[in-house]
Formats: sequence, C-alpha cells, structure tokens
Amino acid sequence: MIKVRNRIICTFVMIIAMTLCFGMVAEATTTQEQINQTQGKLDEANETLNQLREEQSKQNKELSNMNTQMDSISNKIAGLQSQITDTQADIDKLSEEMDLLSADIEEQYNNMKLRIKFMYENGTHSAIDMILSATDFKDLLSKSEYVYQITKYDNAMMGNLNDAMNLLAQTKASVEEDMAELNNLKADASSESENLKSLIFNMQNQIDINSANIEETEALCKKYEEQLEKEKLEYLMSLGEGVDSKYVDGGKPIPYTADDLAMLGAIVECEAGNQPYAGKLAVASVVCNRVNNPRFDNTVSEVILSPKQFSPVTSGRFAIVLARGANAECLKAAKQALEGGINVDSLYFIAYRGPQDDNKLKIGDHVFFSDWKLY
Repeated sequence: MIKVRNRIICTFVMIIAMTLCFGMVAEATTTQEQINQTQGKLDEANETLNQLREEQSKQNKELSNMNTQMDSISNKIAGLQSQITDTQADIDKLSEEMDLLSADIEEQYNNMKLRIKFMYENGTHSAIDMILSATDFKDLLSKSEYVYQITKYDNAMMGNLNDAMNLLAQTKASVEEDMAELNNLKADASSESENLKSLIFNMQNQIDINSANIEETEALCKKYEEQLEKEKLEYLMSLGEGVDSKYVDGGKPIPYTADDLAMLGAIVECEAGNQPYAGKLAVASVVCNRVNNPRFDNTVSEVILSPKQFSPVTSGRFAIVLARGANAECLKAAKQALEGGINVDSLYFIAYRGPQDDNKLKIGDHVFFSDWKLY
C-alpha cells in the first residue's frame, strides 16, 4: 500500500515537474513574443508622439506669427489713436479761432453801424442835410468822398473777415473729414484685432489639446518602456541569467571625453532622474560595467546607442535631455562612475516589480542584476 502511494506521489511530482518545465519553455516563447509585440506598440506610440510634436511645433510657429501680427495691429491702433487725439486738438483749435473771428466780425459790424449812424444821423441833421449844407461844389465833393471812403473801408473789412471765416470753415471741414477717415481706419483695425484674437484663442486651445495628447502619449511610451524592460528581464531569467549583483566600492576607470560624459549623464537622468544619488550612480555603473565587459561594446556611446538596450534612446527622450544637457547630480554620478567610482557590479537593471524582486539588489525604484556565468 505504501509502495503504491509512493508511486502515486512520484508520478504526481513528475507531472508537476513536467508541467513546470513546459511552462518555463512556453513562458520563454511567450515572453519573446510579448517583447516583439510590446516593442511594436512602443514604436507605434513613438511614431504618434513624433507626429504630435511636429504638429505642436507647427502650431507654436503659427501662434508666434499671430502674436507678431497682433503686436503690429496694436501698434497701428495706438498710432491711429494718437493721430485722432492730435486731429481733435486741431479741430478744437479751429473752432476756437472761428469763435474769435465771429466775435471780430460782430464787433466790426457793430462799429460799421455806429459810423453809418454817425455819418447819416449826426446830431439832428440827416446825411442829406450834411451834403446839402456844402458851401460850394468842392465842399460837396469832399463830403461825398468822405462818405464813400468810410463805406468802402467797412465793406473791405467785412469782406476780409468773411473770407477768413470761410477759410477756417473749409479747413475745419477738411480736418473733420480726416478725423472721420482716422476713425474708420481705427474701427477696421479694431475689427481685425478682434478676429485675430479669436484665431489666437482657437490656436491656443488646439495647442493645449495637443499638449495633453503629447503628455498622454509620453505616459503611454513610458508604460511600454517599463513593460519592455520587465519582459526582457523575465526572458533573460528564463534563459538562465543570474541576479547575483552586489554593491561594490570602485572599479576600473574608463578614459572618457566630454561627449561621453554628456551622454552618460543624459541616460542617467532619463533612467534615474527621480532616484536618489545611489540609484543614479548605479545606472551609470551599469553602463560602465558593460563598457568593461567583453559581451558588450567597448565605448560609452556604443553601449548607450546599442539597439533595444535603453528605452529612452528609442523613445527620443534621451536625445531631448542630451540636447539641453543633463542636470548637475546626474553628471556628477556619470563622472564618478567613469572615473572608477561604481557602486554595483550589475549589467542590467529594471523597475522594481514587487515582492518577486525582494531577493535582488534593490536601489530606489530599480533592481540590478547580472549574468552569473561571466562572474
């Protein structure tokens, strides 16, 4: 009975073992397929991200042009308003001169009436009596000439004043026409400004929407990058890769250039920009360990740019950080690692996944591991 039970147990154990082995093979195959699928999704998301960024660049350029046009229109409106103010001052001045001239005409007219009254109604005698009172023909002509000259003078003065008034009226009418034209130009410019404001508002809304789409797509790319790293780790583990990494205190220095330092600092910021300094140094150490390992390329740039090794390189984030320059702490970590101050002996790292990684070397949010067969 015991023998039968032992045979049953052995058979059961063999079945479980075979199932596990089959599962491992299937997992390896499935994981490789998942890697390819995830890489395809990441490539597609990156393509979408590039298109969105190109569209955003065009939108920003259009918005900049619109703002330049708006500045030009605003300056035009301000110039027209200044001309309107000056023209109104001219109109007010002409109106004041016309009022003064009207007063002069009124005064000249009143003086003329007084002279006429004096000439024709001197005392109790009429003008006819004054003429008839002439003692001789010469006296008569003299008195008649006097009356004529006074009348001629008054008529000339009134004519001059009226001509001046007409000239002022014509000038004022012309200036008022200029004022009407300026107001029309200002109204047109203001209407153009309002239309442009509407276009700028709509363009800004499009940019905001596109920015939100970019943010969502960047998050999706990050998600696929993390998923890809996780799947690569699982695939490596299924092939027998070890996770026996450990902390170390120093290593082999690597001769480097300014470009090497910039590239290493950029990949550190992309992969561990939000991690403590030890995490940044560990990422830099992984790159340096690969440079010093015969399984990998032997320069910093070749290791970083090696296909499908660092997701930020594929997504384009690495190029962006490299263009603007990595932050000081990431550059410090990169420099320390290049000069031999590494803190881990790892060749790989991935985002911490939970309890399943508790037996691995964990620094910040990353776990670090290496191929035990080469150590």
